[in-house]
Amino acid sequence: MRQSVKRQFLKSRKIREHRVLGYFGEAFDRRQLWHVTRFSVARAFAVGIFSAYLPVPFEMIIAAVLAYIVRANLPISVMLIWISNPFTWAIVWGPPYLLGAMILDEPSVPVSMLTREWIQDHYSAMFLGCVLVGAAMAIAAYFTVLLLWRMDVVKHWEQRRKLRMKREESVKTGGSE
Repeated sequence: MRQSVKRQFLKSRKIREHRVLGYFGEAFDRRQLWHVTRFSVARAFAVGIFSAYLPVPFEMIIAAVLAYIVRANLPISVMLIWISNPFTWAIVWGPPYLLGAMILDEPSVPVSMLTREWIQDHYSAMFLGCVLVGAAMAIAAYFTVLLLWRMDVVKHWEQRRKLRMKREESVKTGGSE
């Protein structure tokens, strides 16, 4: 699992050499930002999903800063921002808006009727709902990644154990594989 994820990323050296990203220099040199471990990936999913739910511009910068702070995998954190895009904004931000409107006791409209103008007029409800739902989704994503990673490790342990038993059995019977 780790190797397939690692192959998808740019190397930190290439980012330092990039004409725009190179300005961040040493910040991108932290090794923890590039490691693919169970915890760095789980933190990256939490950071990326939380940031994707924020109804603010420049979510990628927020995700990068949060990844730096919590030592999450930077590429995964930033890539997950693209969950929220112009095609999915009503799905991603609609239910949180309704939650925020309910908490703040503001009038709401059905998600299918939401317009940018309505959201701008009721931004506090949108922001509150997005922070709450984003935090809940981030927590769920963190523990889901930990669980799935653990299940993958256990599966590989079992495969190795079965292979080892098969080899031992082959040695006992005097046969070859």
